Amino acid sequence: MLSQLRRIVQDVAQEPALDNALAGLVSSIKIALATECCSVYLADYQQQHFMLMATDGLNQDAVGKVAIGF
Repeated sequence: MLSQLRRIVQDVAQEPALDNALAGLVSSIKIALATECCSVYLADYQQQHFMLMATDGLNQDAVGKVAIGF
């Protein structure tokens, strides 16, 4: 499992576009962990929320629109 996660990190680190890197990250982690869904939320400290930035398993239309306050 550790070698699989290391490979995922290396692949993501080589991707120059953030959107593509995050899409690859959630897809690879979903497969590695055999889950139904994997999503990444990024913190927006000015707006005081986490914004959905990538998902594999949730509605793709929600990316960039769904926020969770903190």
